[in-house]
Amino acid sequence: MTKLLKVVIVLAVSCVWARQAQAALSYDGHMDIIVTMNCSAGVSVDGSAFTSTYTIASTGLGSAYLVPGSSATVKNTSTCASTLWQMLVSTMATIGGTETAGWKHHSSALVDVAHKNNSDGSACLLGCPNADEYGFQALFASSMTAAGAYGVTDGCPAASATAWDTNVSTIATRSGWATADVRITTGSANTYWNTQYTWTGNSNSKSGLNTPDNFGGYAGYMGPFIPANGTGIGQRALCTRVTMPSSVSADTNNVPQVIRLSIYATHSL
Repeated sequence: MTKLLKVVIVLAVSCVWARQAQAALSYDGHMDIIVTMNCSAGVSVDGSAFTSTYTIASTGLGSAYLVPGSSATVKNTSTCASTLWQMLVSTMATIGGTETAGWKHHSSALVDVAHKNNSDGSACLLGCPNADEYGFQALFASSMTAAGAYGVTDGCPAASATAWDTNVSTIATRSGWATADVRITTGSANTYWNTQYTWTGNSNSKSGLNTPDNFGGYAGYMGPFIPANGTGIGQRALCTRVTMPSSVSADTNNVPQVIRLSIYATHSL
């Protein structure tokens, strides 16, 4: 009886001590810090958030492949967000012409390496744009490439290179793309992935990047461009090639045609 009483007393003392220790720790006051990310997706071409202009002089050769005089530079201008890049080709109202005098965008696959090109790669032979149609292709190249670099190491493919054919580079059309500009013939959003719109054939000796940054482990995402990073994260050279019409009508002869490649930055698909 006595031993049992002693045990009970010890347990009672232990419980009182536990309650006292718990009372010494107060969880009544809290301070929550809520962090909100104020990042707006943005992209620039040659440092402009609006329009960068290139001029291609046509040789008049039907279905000829032509490239601009230099490559463009695309950057992710978001200060803190990674973004996907999507491309869209649109036909603007012709300069000095009417809406009906404009070329139309030919969006199907333009070429097949085995049998659709001239032997010298200068023109498209089968599955090509028709009269008053153009084809458009785009590839992102090394972020460390130099402007004006077509057909050189670390640059863009030459106009006649098979790299345009072996890579997914044709910009296809899509209906219903929202735009406030009624002059634009709407088309398709085409996303820059490791497997498309990426030229992996150049030697990339400057340790630049060809595929998307895949920022944070997310495929296709480009990180914010920071000049000091030295490897071109968030930046790519943009290579473009136009396949000329098989022929042009009298209405479009000597009338400058405006082809617009729009690049959109989006946080998600």
